[in-house]
Amino acid sequence: MTRFENARRGVGASFRLVLLFVLGVGVFLSISLPILADNDWNPTLFVKFPEAFPEVLAYGEERLGDVIVAPEAGHDGKFYFVQAMDPLYLDPGNNAYLLDRPAYRAQRMLYPTVVALAGVWGAQSAVWAMYLINAIGIGLGCVVTALVARELGIFEYFGLAFVANLGMLYSGVLDTAEVLGLGLLMLGLYFCLRSSWGWMTFALTLSVLAREVMLAGVFGVVAYLVLSKKKVPWHLIWTFLVPGAWFGYLHLRVGDLPGYDDHAQVLDVPLAGFFKALESWMSQPGQTENLAVGLLLMLIAIVFLVRVILGNRDLVNTVAASFALVAFTMAEVVWLQRFDSTRALAPLMTLYILSIPLLRRGRTDSVGVSAASVEEKV
Repeated sequence: MTRFENARRGVGASFRLVLLFVLGVGVFLSISLPILADNDWNPTLFVKFPEAFPEVLAYGEERLGDVIVAPEAGHDGKFYFVQAMDPLYLDPGNNAYLLDRPAYRAQRMLYPTVVALAGVWGAQSAVWAMYLINAIGIGLGCVVTALVARELGIFEYFGLAFVANLGMLYSGVLDTAEVLGLGLLMLGLYFCLRSSWGWMTFALTLSVLAREVMLAGVFGVVAYLVLSKKKVPWHLIWTFLVPGAWFGYLHLRVGDLPGYDDHAQVLDVPLAGFFKALESWMSQPGQTENLAVGLLLMLIAIVFLVRVILGNRDLVNTVAASFALVAFTMAEVVWLQRFDSTRALAPLMTLYILSIPLLRRGRTDSVGVSAASVEEKV
């Protein structure tokens, strides 16, 4: 292979990654920009300052002026905005006291910390940053997922599995942290496939700091390395130690706030939460979409568990199976609304799409398909 051919293939690969970034961002903007335009380009629409939380609403109005009021309780973006105004909890008496469950909310520290970097120019820049970080994050997530696909020996265009995920789209328009969390999880899987253990640990640790449910992905990676690679990944202890240290810091800073020890009831005995939600979907009108999405997610979870039980323990299936266990133990309150369930189980949808060509071709990452061999075919 000549130097010119190598350069040409390198340019082609770079072009595909840029194209995937543009497509990912484009899909999200095509959905979100019309919503913004219909609301006078006011990004507080996505923060969801709620009428049911008048103190939080007043907090937003004081810092942003004209805010769009969300019905009832709004959504989690309002709490991420509060966190972004004081990400290190240096003044919890004027900020973090508004969090309904301070310990539960504050453990998700990465997204509001990144937003806070834009917040130095004021609250208005921070609220735009919440939207733009997720828009750019979706594009970068497509790129990282494409790199994972390349390492698996499938077409890079399967990177679009990142944006072909309702959880990512909901996260983007609700100003929440799942885009960042899943993107970093996929980056961790990429480094795992390349045996870059230090970078893998770093990416997975950040994913847990973005969203605690990504710990399931860490357990999946551990199971894959132990069962399939006969490697004990001791370095992944940092994915527990660093969030643990942050939680200890939180105890010092916000431990005396009301509701500090309150935690959301997000887990239940296996399948109990799903069947309670199923009963609610069947008994109430207007629940067709929530029912369809819930059934789809549970079906995907079952498929992954069956694959692993039958011996298909490649990285994609093993990590996905760990999130399938989360699906089995999720509480009714998480299952009820599709914008909650799809965000909590976002890795399932992206990993399922990635697994389709692997299953069809009977190939997994264990066959050792290299990026170079894929480039030769492309």
